Amino acid sequence: MNSREKLSPITDRPSETLARKHGFESLASLANNLPPNAQVLDVGAGLSPFMADLANLRPDSQFFTADITDYPERLGGEFENLHHIQCSSDELLNFLPEKTFDAIYSYRLFHHLSLQQAYDSLRTIHRLTKPEGSVSVGPKFGFLQQLKSGEALRSVKTDNKSDSEFAKEVLPQVILNNVFSRSLQGAINTTIPEFSQAFIRKDSHNKLNEVWSRERDEYVKILSLSGAQAMSAFALKILQQIPKEMGPENFKLSVEAALGGAALGVVAGAETGSWSGALLGAILGSGASVSLLGKYDSIAFEQFRIRSQIDFDKPLVK
Repeated sequence: MNSREKLSPITDRPSETLARKHGFESLASLANNLPPNAQVLDVGAGLSPFMADLANLRPDSQFFTADITDYPERLGGEFENLHHIQCSSDELLNFLPEKTFDAIYSYRLFHHLSLQQAYDSLRTIHRLTKPEGSVSVGPKFGFLQQLKSGEALRSVKTDNKSDSEFAKEVLPQVILNNVFSRSLQGAINTTIPEFSQAFIRKDSHNKLNEVWSRERDEYVKILSLSGAQAMSAFALKILQQIPKEMGPENFKLSVEAALGGAALGVVAGAETGSWSGALLGAILGSGASVSLLGKYDSIAFEQFRIRSQIDFDKPLVK
């Protein structure tokens, strides 16, 4: 086994952080909110100790992690009430019966998926939840906050809402909601495996600290020459991938919006009588134009049927 095979993914968020993202003051508060003998699932768990810590707090309940990868160190200890399922999020019905869970959590998963897979995964999660059970998925992505990790979207399963209705309601709120943002995330998802599944590593304070250097075959500090070279190579690869993810029409439209906004920004900035004002105007103008284009793109969810070819009636895997 080479060193890269031993690397950990960056989805290792602390339990207390996730508890707050899911709307609780602390992990203990979340644990106390669960019913007796609860069944709890974390979808897209990565290496987070979230379920392990809950299993320790609530030995009367059963906790499950689901992830496409299998990292034994995720478990954070040996608990008889902690279980792992290795599968993709839209295949969970192959391993678990319907209406099993009192609570299902998922954080920073759906923007990594295709729109079809995200839609199917949300339908699956809803079907796995017991009536009156809780679902908390996130983060919610808002306009101009595309990459900021916000709070999760929380709901209670009711009999008057179908799996498809739930997925259609939630999907636009938990995915990056414009073509450029989705294409950027898609480019990152495509590029990361080439550099390493764990391209970036965090320190004990959950801060980005080191990056994987292919040339040196080891982690190096981000704030170093080798780290800068590794990040530059990664960024260049992403920039090359973005047009492929967007498609020629969307890419052309985004470039035109950016150039048009930049031109207007230069004219406005030039009124300050300085080159720096013109440059700042160009940057702000291009950014604002692409953002507005993205906002327009997200207005009608039904347009996803055409743009991304979501089959809203596709049978779930079972």
